[in-house]
Amino acid sequence: MAEDTKDIEIKALPWNEHIRLRHGMYIGDVNNPNVIFREIVDNFTDEAYACEYCNKGFIHNDFNGYHVVFDNGRGIPITYGADPTKTQAEQAIATLNAGSKFEVSGVARSGQNGVGSVATNALSSRYVLLSRITKDNFDKSIPEVKRLWESKGPRSKKDLYYMLEYSKGVKITESAGTLEEIQTYIFKGIKNPRPIPTGYSTLVLFIPDDTMFENTKAQAPMKNLRNFMLIQKKFYNKDVEVIVNDKSITDEFTPYKYELNKVIIPADTSKNKIVQMYATFEVDPNLGSRETEGSINSLVVNQGHHIQIFEACYRESLVKRYGVSHNYIFNGLKVFVIVLCEEVVFSSQTKEICKSIVKVKSSDFEDVTKELIKIFKTDEDYWQAHVNRLNAYAESMTNISTIDKIKKDLMGSMTSNAAREKMNLPEKLSDATAGRSERLKCELFLCEGASAAGSLKSGRKNSMYHGVYALRGRTLNTINKTVDQMMESKELNGIFKSIGLGLDAINVTHEEELKLGRPLTFEERSNVIKKYARYGKICIACDADEDGLAITSSLLSTFAKFARFLLDAGMIYISESPYYIQNGKYFYPSDVQADGSVPGLDFSKEFHRIKGLGQLNKNQVYESFFDETKRKLIQVTPQNLDRAIELIADINVRKQFLRDSNILTNPFNLN
Repeated sequence: MAEDTKDIEIKALPWNEHIRLRHGMYIGDVNNPNVIFREIVDNFTDEAYACEYCNKGFIHNDFNGYHVVFDNGRGIPITYGADPTKTQAEQAIATLNAGSKFEVSGVARSGQNGVGSVATNALSSRYVLLSRITKDNFDKSIPEVKRLWESKGPRSKKDLYYMLEYSKGVKITESAGTLEEIQTYIFKGIKNPRPIPTGYSTLVLFIPDDTMFENTKAQAPMKNLRNFMLIQKKFYNKDVEVIVNDKSITDEFTPYKYELNKVIIPADTSKNKIVQMYATFEVDPNLGSRETEGSINSLVVNQGHHIQIFEACYRESLVKRYGVSHNYIFNGLKVFVIVLCEEVVFSSQTKEICKSIVKVKSSDFEDVTKELIKIFKTDEDYWQAHVNRLNAYAESMTNISTIDKIKKDLMGSMTSNAAREKMNLPEKLSDATAGRSERLKCELFLCEGASAAGSLKSGRKNSMYHGVYALRGRTLNTINKTVDQMMESKELNGIFKSIGLGLDAINVTHEEELKLGRPLTFEERSNVIKKYARYGKICIACDADEDGLAITSSLLSTFAKFARFLLDAGMIYISESPYYIQNGKYFYPSDVQADGSVPGLDFSKEFHRIKGLGQLNKNQVYESFFDETKRKLIQVTPQNLDRAIELIADINVRKQFLRDSNILTNPFNLN
């Protein structure tokens, strides 16, 4: 036994190396640096919330080659804190889990984990932090700060700054100087550099590390910033100027027909205003697809606790006011929910899902139901007409055979392996063989035809976790089709039967909600899907040509219209077919730049252009579709459906068609 373990070494990585090695834990994907840029922008918005003097932010994604975020707030603390060896500024950008957001009395808004600035530092080839020196901090910082302050006369102390410089998380410089001296140092070697504007207290400049990021040019989070400005105006009567790439942005928000604004005071506290909820909403008289968007403390967060709470109150208000007893309450609902709170927990560093609002229970939101009922009473005709339409729709759904048909055709696959075998699964499905406990590990590949299916089946090394379903070329265009019409398509029927979760009209989550008499929480919904799914990933694997792109976009349309819950659960993927192969390296359609260039591909040397699966040998099929180290999967969600399609083709006409059909929505025109 000793022989087997003597060479094992336990290694503790420095914080910067751990972030660089395990970046997925901190920022997720490294396709582009948008996440770290947003983290620094979030620090500015947090300061604007907390500080009455912070009313201006300057943001640029190419300021002399740097991404920059400046604000005129209090300035990040440059004094020594609990650690006598580091300033608080250094702790904030070079110590994991450090930051003011842990203060109980703090009003920092965007998160609590103290990771954003640190991750940005570690993942930047150069990271510079400047903080203004003042009469209140000059004698409590590093000696260079005190010497600089005392050497200047009263009129020359305006633009003195403390400076920290890092590279890939390694400290380079800690010093102090005038703004002119510092920018001469920072921009050394740059011809005719643009001067840093004056009047700002905290300045962050960074260059994303091109060894970490595939694309080093980030885009400012305009949607978040517009939400932030909206909140400042609506709730704080405060004008904050935000300059992005030298243009002052304005709020372009247009509310729905009705607005709700409510301060939530938890029952177990005093008179502290813990949560403020704002919602704007209306209903579609045609009972079209739901439009649900949300924001937590100015961050765009379209899933999670804040939306679940509003929906629960909305359901309860319709039940109490109109006695609605069916499960079609949310049909036609269009809502945008904003929540402001001091403590919030997100599902990850990327803040895509709000897991909880700390110290607040769902029962504390009972007054929201009362407010909604008041709104209904003010426009009785509008809401009574809507309820009548909902009731009529529910009755029609009960009276037609659609639900029974879906249950019969699709829902039986949710039970046991033995039951599945009796279901007569589609002939064109080469099913994964894993048992029920391992079905979430399984991947279903949807391909164009029998030939492509044959290539995929020959390339998979283990059929235990990989199923293959063969289509017959282009699938039915379902944009203008009903559920019944869609179900008549053998191919589409077979896909949903293979997945085993049903459709939006009736699926496992709806069944559970009917049993409970309430909407499922996000966690509950996820658990139900995990319990019954026959596949954890549905991968669209079509050729990188016009037909393949058409099939891919058509399937995405079908999922968006009839099985949105699959997109919500993050189960839909595009499995790209390789476009080029050179020296054993694969290049995919999303790698191709607008000018036709492909980073990493040398067109002057031998390479292979791949037109379809039929041109790949068995090993190449395995590597490009099943090998997790070489393949490329694009996860598709309701939020990135537009972007996923754009990555594989220029289909602006079809995209507009999808928008016109209410499958893709952007009700507030927030770019």
